[in-house]
Amino acid sequence: MFMKLPEDQLRAMAATKNPEKLLNHYIKESAKYMKQANDRAIRQAEKARQNAPANPNPKAGK
Repeated sequence: MFMKLPEDQLRAMAATKNPEKLLNHYIKESAKYMKQANDRAIRQAEKARQNAPANPNPKAGK
């Protein structure tokens, strides 16, 4: 789930004197967005668990 870099940014990265620094920046940005998505998914799961009925199917375990 990495960010897709626009073509003009890829060309700028190729033209720069320090492409590793720019690449590391985009990797950090991608990691930040992945963490945000993960945190959002965790919050949604916790909310769903709180809103779920206590025992939705009591006969399922028998």
